[in-house]
Amino acid sequence: MDPVFDGTGRYRALLTALYPVVEVSTLIRPRLLLAALLTATEHIIMGVLYHTKNDAFQARLRFSSSIPLPFFRSTPWQPVAERRVLEEWQQKVSTEFAVLASHLGAESTIRLQFVPGASEMDIRDILLASPLPAAFS
Repeated sequence: MDPVFDGTGRYRALLTALYPVVEVSTLIRPRLLLAALLTATEHIIMGVLYHTKNDAFQARLRFSSSIPLPFFRSTPWQPVAERRVLEEWQQKVSTEFAVLASHLGAESTIRLQFVPGASEMDIRDILLASPLPAAFS
């Protein structure tokens, strides 16, 4: 993982806190990031990542809590057959995440969408402008 350095270290610290759900590298780019803050130390984050070389997508989910080892799960990389199917799948992931977050007591979720072909600087700007740096500091 070779993230862009923003001069303050905030971006690198945020990527470290979000890893492995969010990766920003030459081969792997985020497309969707969902986060639900349950308490000061517990949260759920889910990301949809795109593999640029293989034209494939993967979902990753992480529960973090006060226990020492967080729960992490990822789907296998899925090749993209049609963009419409991908958009429908991302909508399904978003809906299921909202239901899960609601069941766990989250009052709201954070949703960040990244356009195809977003540069590392674009991704950095979206992440740093979101509520996530304050939530994960």
